[in-house]
Amino acid sequence: SSVQDAAMLEQVAQLVGAARSLQPCVVVSAMGKTTDALFAAARRARLGHYDLALATVAPQLAHAEATARRLLGDDATECLRTLAAMRDELHVLLRGVSLLGELTPRTTDTIVAYGERTTTLLLAALLNARGIPATRVDARLVLRTDDRFGAARPHLDAIAGLARRHVLPALEDGRVVVIEGYIGASADGSTTTLGRGGSDWSAALLGGALRADEVQIWTDVEGVLTADPRLVPDARPVPV
Repeated sequence: SSVQDAAMLEQVAQLVGAARSLQPCVVVSAMGKTTDALFAAARRARLGHYDLALATVAPQLAHAEATARRLLGDDATECLRTLAAMRDELHVLLRGVSLLGELTPRTTDTIVAYGERTTTLLLAALLNARGIPATRVDARLVLRTDDRFGAARPHLDAIAGLARRHVLPALEDGRVVVIEGYIGASADGSTTTLGRGGSDWSAALLGGALRADEVQIWTDVEGVLTADPRLVPDARPVPV
């Protein structure tokens, strides 16, 4: 929800711009309900409903393209080209699942990773367009995990080395790094995910690997609450 549309991404860009002196590495989740839609599309493809699978995720893909146009205007061409290539890759994956009638955890992780990949693309492009030098780093180059797809476990030593190689130089050069939460890769390069809600964990892992001064979690509620505020209006933040 914190990156669900153009207005929210503009707010993120403002926060990042204000924090430039801290050399921020920005870890982002998928937009809105994108991950849910990708899971649903994968399941429908497995049942042989390819057209329904495409229809399931089409609103999210269109929303990403519309967001790029709104944020970037006449400068959206390259971003839209990349989004189109990602859309085509996703369609091929869903088509393969539909033809085989098989959906493995490995394929599921590859499909659902498109949500976070889309957000990093949009945010990095927006930051650069607003005069904030930013580099998009593919989390699969850094977040090394085992191959327990859907609930992968991180390899901390490997992540530390890869973060120093792929993230630290850009930060030291004064650029903001934008990287996906939730997703990583096994030793053979296969896309993995840390499990639902894994973006905060990704941020903590990267913070530790980079020996960051702090990890800030920005979300749509003020801290950890005593209950779900959508159900309990007077839910309160837990102070400790």
